[in-house]
Amino acid sequence: MLLIIVPAVCKEKGTPFGDSDVCSQYGMAYASLSMAIGAVFLWSYVYHLVRVFSEDSGNKQTETMHEDLDLTLPLLPSSESESSGAVEGKIKIVGFMIGTIAPIRNLLIGTEAPLRVIQDSASLVGEAAVPVVTLIVGGNLIKGLKGSGISIPLVLGIAAVRYIFLPLFGILIVKRALYFGLVYADPLYLFVLLLQFALPPSMNIGTITQLFGAGETDCSVIMLWTYGLATISLTLWSTFFMWLVA
Repeated sequence: MLLIIVPAVCKEKGTPFGDSDVCSQYGMAYASLSMAIGAVFLWSYVYHLVRVFSEDSGNKQTETMHEDLDLTLPLLPSSESESSGAVEGKIKIVGFMIGTIAPIRNLLIGTEAPLRVIQDSASLVGEAAVPVVTLIVGGNLIKGLKGSGISIPLVLGIAAVRYIFLPLFGILIVKRALYFGLVYADPLYLFVLLLQFALPPSMNIGTITQLFGAGETDCSVIMLWTYGLATISLTLWSTFFMWLVA
């Protein structure tokens, strides 16, 4: 979402971020860094957290079926599914390391980089990634139309926390960090920091639940509602954040 919103905001007239080309260049850098850090956290901590809970749930269900039917059913996904998720997480961590370690970055990134052809090839693939991921998001959200046992008040509560309390909490965090000099007082940088608190949940969470077969339907319903409400929430919060950092 950051890769879609930030360039669009930079191209609008009257934004507080200055020249559109410079805004897009720095905005994409800020958004990419945010996504890289989030990917490391998601595919390290969240991935193993879901795996632990899915194993506990699978063991309980297996014991129940064994007592009732004297059967033991393989409720956990194959090792190949777990391996594919782990590989995806490791690839993202490698990309984060390439971007932050100066000697490696100078070899791959820049007009004078000796191995810039690798970066050019990755850019061509990356440009197609945004529309492809958008299609995948739409496909996953369709599953939420089938419904599940999750209650509507619970979904609305999650949406309220995500789109009301979390952005307000984010404003306090960024303001405190700016006050103590922990972040740079750049309007675009502050805007990206604030915008992270108003984004819908990452679709990678849905991918992780699919890998382990735990809570996939409930996750799809939550995603459907949160992404549907994001059309209103992101518009309002983006406008407020631009006014706040101007």
